[in-house]
Amino acid sequence: MLIPKPLLSIIVPTYNRAPHLRQLLSALEEDLSSLPNVQLIVTDNDSSDDTHVIISSFQLRNPEWIHIRNDTNLGPAENMCLGIERSSGNYCWVMSDDDLPRAGSIEKIVTFLTQSRLDLLYVKSEWHSSIERTSFFNYCDPHPFQLLQRLDFASAVNVWVTFISGMIVNMATFRSHKSSESIRLLSHTRLPQLQWVLNVLMHGQDFYRVNEPWIMGTKQTIQYDTLEVFGPTLVECVELVCGKNSSVTRRILTPLLWQHIPILIWMNRTDPTFSAYPFKIESLGALRHLPVYSFLLRPLATLPLPLARCLMFVPKIYSLFIHYRFRPSK
Repeated sequence: MLIPKPLLSIIVPTYNRAPHLRQLLSALEEDLSSLPNVQLIVTDNDSSDDTHVIISSFQLRNPEWIHIRNDTNLGPAENMCLGIERSSGNYCWVMSDDDLPRAGSIEKIVTFLTQSRLDLLYVKSEWHSSIERTSFFNYCDPHPFQLLQRLDFASAVNVWVTFISGMIVNMATFRSHKSSESIRLLSHTRLPQLQWVLNVLMHGQDFYRVNEPWIMGTKQTIQYDTLEVFGPTLVECVELVCGKNSSVTRRILTPLLWQHIPILIWMNRTDPTFSAYPFKIESLGALRHLPVYSFLLRPLATLPLPLARCLMFVPKIYSLFIHYRFRPSK
């Protein structure tokens, strides 16, 4: 019997977060029960907790679910890439094991993918200290999917192209321009997904975003140097995939440099949850050649906090500009 090709592949890379994973898989089991055209792949990076037991218990009820269990910890990038390689859906959605889609949102997305042709879909998120399954029907925009031109999409989504749970990618578009081996081009970074996300942004034609927060993310202690990842590393990845002087690169990096990195600097200096990775101005060293470094970033990082606080009007103004520039038309 010929098994039909799935419309959408959902990939869940996981490692030692069994309670979060159980909650996510419970939500996906509920949502996918009526969506046979969605493939689910869980890639376990040799977890030492109850992850394997939890996945196996779900597989007893859902034998079509695919479970990839690595013999050793291959790192987060390779764990994600293995799921991408195994996927067979036209569209691919990598979902973090500690995020949660709102009830009903996957059905809405699958219906839209069935009726429309797109290359990238960005799904907005909101962040909570703890998350639980909540009703989708708190949101009732009759037209939640907004079509954007390439450069407008880059400006509106900007740094959120890095949020894996928020990006649904047409893998046929990606594979039509790049060989399958190229999914590992950025595997040396913490942002391997930018290889397929940004390539499709550069080569695709149809870009949409969901204007309601259908993904709930978990606030948690930062486990990496955010300034390094969302500063020089992100700049390197965007320039490598999109071109150093391309319009898409400028549209993504401008809000990164003038809005998001200033906020990260401020949070690193004032928020105790960042204490695992104390602030280091050296993390921004690769950005010294940019005017924004001397005008905004270094002063924010080195001035006494009362004076640095005065500079925070810059990212606030930029945030308002982005909000009003790309808010949905009525």
